[in-house]
Amino acid sequence: MINATPDPNFKPSFKTLQIIHIALLMGQILFCFVAFLNVDKEGVMHFNSNLTSNVLYVVCITLVIVGNTANYFISNKFLNQVKNGNNLKTKFHQYQVSMIIRYAIIEGANLFTIVVFMLTGNTLMLYIAIAVIGIMGLLRPRRTHFTDLAELTSEEMREFESI
Repeated sequence: MINATPDPNFKPSFKTLQIIHIALLMGQILFCFVAFLNVDKEGVMHFNSNLTSNVLYVVCITLVIVGNTANYFISNKFLNQVKNGNNLKTKFHQYQVSMIIRYAIIEGANLFTIVVFMLTGNTLMLYIAIAVIGIMGLLRPRRTHFTDLAELTSEEMREFESI
């Protein structure tokens, strides 16, 4: 269960959550780019669609599929708790924590995919990593997503619009 009581000095800042999302996304993009340059320099890049030829491929695909599926259910469970908060601070804190958990699960699976690409040189792993980066890019935090999910009162809505 997520700690529902934020720090008393906590100030809801949507910009902070957006910066965290962009930082996690850019880290993956940079790591993917460096991995691509490294594998390209070594000249071992190839495309192998036979995913059973290496156990790493099976583990990678399984981790991405299971991770994204579990991510959906886990984050939805946490996101549904957002509306149960007492005030805007608590609701936003719940939302922020649940989104960071969502990003961490996606990023973990994707970093493993990029490492498998580095180890094997299989460009299919690179394509999967790029697709997961795209999925994470689509999951960026949005003000409307929070306001719809949190079921804010009119007073909380005014307070949220002022931050």
